[in-house]
Parts: sequence; C-alpha cells; structure tokens
Amino acid sequence: MTDIHPSPALDPVNLTRVVQGILACDTTTVVDWEIAPLTDGMGGFGVYRVNGHARMFENVVPWTVVLKMTERQPRHDDPSGWNYEPNDQKTCPCHVSYGS
Repeated sequence: MTDIHPSPALDPVNLTRVVQGILACDTTTVVDWEIAPLTDGMGGFGVYRVNGHARMFENVVPWTVVLKMTERQPRHDDPSGWNYEPNDQKTCPCHVSYGS
C-alpha cells in the first residue's frame, strides 16, 4: 500500500469490493495499491488514479480505477435526484483496465 502523494486514505474493505466488481470475481483479494493525483485538488478533494494488483485464483492481475473526491452535498443524497439513465448490467459492458 504505497502512497505516492498525500491523498485520501482508502478503506481496504471498500477498495476490495470495487476491485472485485471491476474484475467480476467476488473472491478476488487486493495484493497492493498506490495512489497518484490526476488533478491538483484542494483539501483532499480531486481526482486520483488508484492502481495495483489483485489475486484472482492462482493469478495476480493488474487493475486501475479513478477516484473522484468531492465535498459531500447533503441535498444530493437522494439517488432519485441524480437523473441517471437505468443501468441494465446484463447489456452494459464493463470497461476494465488491466494495464498500468
């Protein structure tokens, strides 16, 4: 768990859930990760590249996700107000980055 630049702390349990989701394997375990800023945020807010390796069965595979940190806006806590289109995961392909 290397921290290249002062950045937000990541909860290993939540990070593991995200990696399991992008790799579509609920037995995946995160081996290591590092965080690098993609933008100059203020006060911990910003956009970060989080990448690392995960163990899937006998293999260790690379993964990458982008983390966007923003200030919490309580008025936006209701998901019905986000106006997102419905997402049918059976027909929505998952775009996974396996490289660095």
